[in-house]
Amino acid sequence: MSIRILVDENVNYEIIKALRKDGFEVISVAGDAPGITDFEVIELAMKLNAVVLTEDSDFGRLVFSCGNRINGVIYVTQQGKVKRLLKL
Repeated sequence: MSIRILVDENVNYEIIKALRKDGFEVISVAGDAPGITDFEVIELAMKLNAVVLTEDSDFGRLVFSCGNRINGVIYVTQQGKVKRLLKL
């Protein structure tokens, strides 16, 4: 089973390229839905059955406010290192 990843606008494009190179299905908010709100990112992730990759720590709160119906959020630091995995 492949993991679908919805990448938030704030994530460096080099990370998107690396994930795609490694065979992950990556949807870019910047490329496909620029300017949407964080809540709309969560809604899109639920619709696409995707995990959100973001540098925005607010997503932890949003996951729980939407009833925890999202597959997961991966929070990365600006250096691109995984800092916290909320749910997978």
